[in-house]
Amino acid sequence: MLDGFVIAKVMPGELNAMVKTIMDQMEITDANEAVRRVNSHEWVVSQKVSLWEGQENVIDLGVLTSNGTTGVEWINRLEAKSFKVNDYVAKKVLRSEDFRPTYGVSYHIVVLKGELWKNSDRITKNIHIKAKSIKLEKPNVEVACLIRERFTDEEIKAFGLSALIVMHESIRDPRGDLFLGVHCYGKGHYLDAIFGDPDSEFDGRDGFVFITSIQP
Repeated sequence: MLDGFVIAKVMPGELNAMVKTIMDQMEITDANEAVRRVNSHEWVVSQKVSLWEGQENVIDLGVLTSNGTTGVEWINRLEAKSFKVNDYVAKKVLRSEDFRPTYGVSYHIVVLKGELWKNSDRITKNIHIKAKSIKLEKPNVEVACLIRERFTDEEIKAFGLSALIVMHESIRDPRGDLFLGVHCYGKGHYLDAIFGDPDSEFDGRDGFVFITSIQP
């Protein structure tokens, strides 16, 4: 048990930021109520633990929450923010009846880096086998839009990646199956789509997006 006035050397701004963080996590606006819950042990502060600690080729992007935006609305929303949405393939996916938005669904996003496989082994079916082996699941296609809006090209490149391919249920097209992805090639800032089948090969600098329901 600590004795004395333990916050004597803590700056007021830091205390304010801490309480605001706790309020955000509790989803309340009353600072006194937030403090009361912590002091009464109704709310327990715990250390954040990564599910994939020590696995350098697995990236935990945290949680993103859906907001009910339709595919057509995503086109307008992203382009209004100066993102580039591929005129043919990406917009075709977003306008497809297979694009089914949700509202208030929290997706815990995990990325498998292409470095996990040798070049000849980095194919769609092997990527899904690996994901299933560590209990990852296919995401809703809207996850691609949430990632594009949330993460900059610079943040994605900092992981050693140039694209994030969202491994959702494929969207059928006469030219092949389509998958949405966030691309940083060239001038970057793209929401694009790629064609793929079970044996399609990918680049070593691609990351493959899944979700997890596992809690730390």
